[in-house]
Amino acid sequence: MKSALVVIASSLVWVIGILHLVFTWWGKNLHPRNKDLILQMKQTHMHITNETTVWKAWIGFNSTHSIAAILFGLIYGYLALVHPNLFFESIYFKLLGFVTLAAFLLLSYQYFFSTPTVVVGIALVCFTIGVLI
Repeated sequence: MKSALVVIASSLVWVIGILHLVFTWWGKNLHPRNKDLILQMKQTHMHITNETTVWKAWIGFNSTHSIAAILFGLIYGYLALVHPNLFFESIYFKLLGFVTLAAFLLLSYQYFFSTPTVVVGIALVCFTIGVLI
């Protein structure tokens, strides 16, 4: 049961990571609705460097954000399924997973919209129950 809960949590995070990556690279779901803003983003450099634009940074940030969620899902799903003893006996893995999901939830609540917040919240509950039982 506890492995199943961690796998459910991991799968939820993996799915939103995949969807986020797909929405970043294909379609317009994560693009601003204002086409003029997109053009400005493509033409505007950041103060830190002239080597990139706000648009390229936007795509890069979204892509790496997606990869983090995908990796969380793959690593924790793998540990719970293939190496449950290693995972459940490791305070480090359990605490790292909890802190990561809690950070995802807080950031999602503060900066994103309801769907990822609810999904990450469910994942955090499943993960927490899974590591506590």
